[in-house]
Amino acid sequence: MKTAVLFDLDGTLTDSAPGIIETLKYALNKQNIIPPDDLQFVLGPPLMDTFVNTFHMSQQQAQQAYQCYRERYAEKGMYQNSVFEGVKEMLFELKKQGKKLAVATSKSEDFAKQIIEHFGLSEYFDCVAGNYLNTRDSKEKVVRYALEQLQVSADAAVLVGDRMYDIIGGKKAGVTVIAVLYGYGEIEEFKKYGADVIVQTPQDVVNTILNWDKKEPSE
Repeated sequence: MKTAVLFDLDGTLTDSAPGIIETLKYALNKQNIIPPDDLQFVLGPPLMDTFVNTFHMSQQQAQQAYQCYRERYAEKGMYQNSVFEGVKEMLFELKKQGKKLAVATSKSEDFAKQIIEHFGLSEYFDCVAGNYLNTRDSKEKVVRYALEQLQVSADAAVLVGDRMYDIIGGKKAGVTVIAVLYGYGEIEEFKKYGADVIVQTPQDVVNTILNWDKKEPSE
């Protein structure tokens, strides 16, 4: 039985693309880097990885861009955001069924907590886990930390996400991964990286988990 459900934040709980992309453009311009027209690819991976690996910044330059991003995001970007339709109902139903719920995001943990609070989702979560001072700088580390906070084993948990980074990190941490198509990823990506289940809607997430409960004996 799956007793805990971990959720990615961006593209899984909220449609945060507008704020992330606009803020990233702002940070890149401050570093005298002209951003490409299409920045959808930045949705998912850790921000420092994007600065270093995609925009070829030095560590010092990446830190400066990261700080610039944080300041702008705190001021404006995090509020250019909305909760996906059906998400609150999904969380309510899973909580009602006795599941432990956590946010597991590569976003800075302080921002994640503010966003969850801002959109009235705090009541559903037992833990909000994110990148803390770049010590949890991969999805795997975030998932493992969330499991520790919930005090559940990996085989009793499922991660719900919308990008390959969720699948890769979840698999490395030993959890089952549900990929959602209403976010920013595509079905080919999910199949390539081995999502355990691919679903269309938040209600499908609930149905999948509750069906597993019916099939698997309680531990």
